[in-house]
Amino acid sequence: SDLNPEYSDEGYVLPPLQVNWHELPIEYGKAMDKDGQMLLFEQAAAGLKEAAHVKKDTIEKRVKKAAEIVRKSPDDHFVIWHDREAEREEIKKQIPGTVDIYGNMEYEERERRVIAFSDGEVQYFATKKSLSGSGCNFQRFCHREIFVGIDYEFNDFIQAIHRCYRFLQEKQVVIDIIYMESEREIKAALEEKWRNHNRMVEKMIEIVKRYGLNTTDKFK
Repeated sequence: SDLNPEYSDEGYVLPPLQVNWHELPIEYGKAMDKDGQMLLFEQAAAGLKEAAHVKKDTIEKRVKKAAEIVRKSPDDHFVIWHDREAEREEIKKQIPGTVDIYGNMEYEERERRVIAFSDGEVQYFATKKSLSGSGCNFQRFCHREIFVGIDYEFNDFIQAIHRCYRFLQEKQVVIDIIYMESEREIKAALEEKWRNHNRMVEKMIEIVKRYGLNTTDKFK
C-alpha cells in the first residue's frame, strides 16, 4: 500500500514486537588475571581481552537465564541464538530437547534440522547468527527468540530478529536478550544502532510513498 493504496497489506502488517533485556550481575571475586590481580570487568567493552573473559566466565549463568525463560513458556517454540561452541553445549545441557546445528555438521543434516524447526517439528533450536541469521523463515511456528549474549554486530543481530519477526507472522514476537552488567556499553550501542535503523526504514518508506520505486527520472 506504500506504492499504491489499492494494493493489499494482508499478511505483511507485523504484530507488536516485545523486547526484554535481562541484565545479570558479575561475580567480581571469582575472576583473576595471570598476575593474580582482580579483574573487575567494569567495562567489558574496553577491550577484546576483557570482553572475552566475560563471555567465557558467564556462559553457565547466561544459559541458566535462558532456560528459566523457556520453562516459563512450555508451549512456545524458541530459537536460541549463541556465538560460542561452549554456549551451544551448555544450551543442550540445560534445555533438554534442544536441536542444534554447527559449522562442521554435514550440510544435508544441517538443512534437515533447519527445516524441521521451520515446520514446527522441533520446539527448541540452537544456532549461530552466522549460520541461520539470514535467509531462514521461522515465523510460521515460532514467535520467541533468545539471545544468550550480545556484541556490537548490529546487522547480524537485526537480521536474526527478522527470522521470526517477518511477513505472515501472526503472534506477538518476544525477543529476550541476556547480557552482563559489564556489557552495558554494548547494549547502549546496539540500542542506538537500532534507533538509527528504524529512522532509516521510516525515511525509506517516505521516499517510496513520495517517488515510488522507479526514481530514475525523478532525480535527474
